[in-house]
Amino acid sequence: MATILKNLSDYDSKSIPSANEMKFGIVVAEWNDSITSLLCKGAIDTLVKHGANSENIIVKASIRHLNLQPGLGGLLKQLMLMLL
Repeated sequence: MATILKNLSDYDSKSIPSANEMKFGIVVAEWNDSITSLLCKGAIDTLVKHGANSENIIVKASIRHLNLQPGLGGLLKQLMLMLL
């Protein structure tokens, strides 16, 4: 892996722009919920830590672990409605 010599958790949080005006979408597979739910929670926690409004974070679950397209389609529709 390209990141084997770099700790991705080691970063300068001051170099990250504020996320308070941004909208985010997360599509998460339900296949292995014990892992994917924690990954999703970590992503949400990190976004909020950097100023994201939790109301601007949309999470869509995809039942099919190999094909996230159904969840992505629903996510895109919801994000478009938020922008209108």
